[in-house]
Amino acid sequence: MTQQSQDQHYVVPPPVTYSPELLPLGDPNLPCEQFEAFCEDLISRLPGVKETHRYGRRGSNQRGIDIFADFENGERWAFQCRQWKRFTKTDATRAIQNTSYLADRFILMLSLGATTGVRDACNDHASWDVWDLGDISRKVHQLSMHSAVRLVETHFGPAWRKEFLGLHGLASLVTPDEFFRPLLNESDLFNHGWQLVGRSDHVRQAHDCQGRGNRPVEKAQETKAVVPDSIY
Repeated sequence: MTQQSQDQHYVVPPPVTYSPELLPLGDPNLPCEQFEAFCEDLISRLPGVKETHRYGRRGSNQRGIDIFADFENGERWAFQCRQWKRFTKTDATRAIQNTSYLADRFILMLSLGATTGVRDACNDHASWDVWDLGDISRKVHQLSMHSAVRLVETHFGPAWRKEFLGLHGLASLVTPDEFFRPLLNESDLFNHGWQLVGRSDHVRQAHDCQGRGNRPVEKAQETKAVVPDSIY
């Protein structure tokens, strides 16, 4: 997790340099929840990822991880978010030893640059890797332009989208996946993963019509509405 205790929304200041190479993950005022939200959003956009979930919250028994992701190939990756001012080889070794969650691969996501000691500690374990500030920033650049723009502007604002990605303006239209993304997490109380109840005939007819392609659609039965004269 983090050594901070702030939970309120924080507006990241604009970059002080032109075309910064690194994202402001080390901003001392960036709350841990925003850092973890960014990490999960980035992970969800990686190639092959089917879905992501937070694993508990601060204070709960998280078994050493913060986020897990299921991939299309059946693998599950677990991620630890470390928003610390200093992260040593000892910290990495302790994080590895204290993790009891079962996964195919484990990633330490750091808000700062990883030391050689930290990388050596992860290299000693075949299923472990570290993504430091530089790695994470490069992975954002490796996303599709549309995805990178949405990610950076959502979490760091238009100034960072402009300078970090070198883009001006944000597309006014969003894809259906982007629009409904916040409602697809089935761990939330309200989400679009609920099973629809009722109107099954109407849904089936809509799917049938969609599957007809260019075939003519039967004319719907005309329905007349009766409007009382008293309305006028």
